[in-house]
Amino acid sequence: MILHLCRLAWNRRRTNLLLVGELTLVFLIVGLMGAGWVLFAAQNLRSLGFEYENVWTVNLRRHDWRGESEEQSAALGQTVRMVGREIAALGAVESVALAGQSPFEGTGVWNGITAVNISKEGLETLGLRLRSGRWFEPEDEALSGNRSPVVMDLELSRSLFGDQDPLGKILDLEQVRERYGVDGYLSINMMAPPRFTKFLVVGVVENCLYYGNFGASESKVPGLLFFFFPKTGVDRLASNLGIHLLVKSPSGSAADFGEELRARVRAVVPADQAIRFKVRSLAETHDSKQARQFQNLKNTALISGLVMLMVALGLTGILWQSVRRRTQEIGVRRATGAAGRNVYALFLGELAVLATAAVALGCVPILHFDLLSLVLNSRIPAPVTIGGLATGALVLYLLVLLCGLYPSWLAVRVRPAEALHHE
Repeated sequence: MILHLCRLAWNRRRTNLLLVGELTLVFLIVGLMGAGWVLFAAQNLRSLGFEYENVWTVNLRRHDWRGESEEQSAALGQTVRMVGREIAALGAVESVALAGQSPFEGTGVWNGITAVNISKEGLETLGLRLRSGRWFEPEDEALSGNRSPVVMDLELSRSLFGDQDPLGKILDLEQVRERYGVDGYLSINMMAPPRFTKFLVVGVVENCLYYGNFGASESKVPGLLFFFFPKTGVDRLASNLGIHLLVKSPSGSAADFGEELRARVRAVVPADQAIRFKVRSLAETHDSKQARQFQNLKNTALISGLVMLMVALGLTGILWQSVRRRTQEIGVRRATGAAGRNVYALFLGELAVLATAAVALGCVPILHFDLLSLVLNSRIPAPVTIGGLATGALVLYLLVLLCGLYPSWLAVRVRPAEALHHE
């Protein structure tokens, strides 16, 4: 039966060519949309690996950072230290950490690795879970060159070292570049890009999605890398990106804590330095980013739905015309004893063959060119790709089935005597 349906579809290949092309386009659109939803669901089910509900971020930066002198950079660093001391003095503050980037905001990519500069207080402030080794210590500031310490999460450890214990090993960025095909020394939104390419691994934490569930799209290497951010290093940092203070407050603290925090920072920051600041809850940032991602998916689903509606209307019309052109063939089949269910199976089976050809053709660019990662601008795991393709195929088959029901019903109603009018 299947071979017979394939033979019928091949005999009508000129007529079916445009139809297969249209179905292939639908499969690509639905596959991309399905992969986006599967990725959104899968990523949001993952644990972030750190606590953000009771953490606030204070960003300090100059209004005009271009042409900033060393004295201005030093003044900004002094202001940051003053603000940190004032915030730590608040009764509702448990810890204050310095960071090059705030969680959920921007991206920090260095040589293809998602990275962030963070001080020794970051472990307590974000509630990072140390798996092995140690976190940064004040003594690490004295280390230099190839002995600069780094801490990585479990995913990055397995990506670079497999099942081996990474503690005490040297992280060689030259080897990482060659292994993952990083074209050059990339530094995107890194607070203080290290000058060296070899580092000492001193600790491993649980998987950490520092920049949110979707991570940094520019990164090529799975996982996250922490660089030590000493407090005395704020003077050497370019202030165009600003400096982030991560503030942890006790659970259940009053909603007025944010206003109290803003008031304290406003009282410390001198107006003559033209320094601006922003205070925001990480929970608010997380919810806002998640809402934007969800809205993008809804917009994509709406556009895809309109495209599928147009395709469904056109496909129904094409199939209806096909029934009219094949009246003679249908009449002869009914006259030779073909039952209504056989006619249904004939038309719907041919559509299933065409849909299968469309799925096969659509999988070629998706798998060969990694089209999902390119369009969604994120690393797409293999299970998500398979889930997206399966979703696209399922929707396509349902669409073809629904569009073929009415024309197939018309074909069943063809009487054998009508075939005589075509002789």
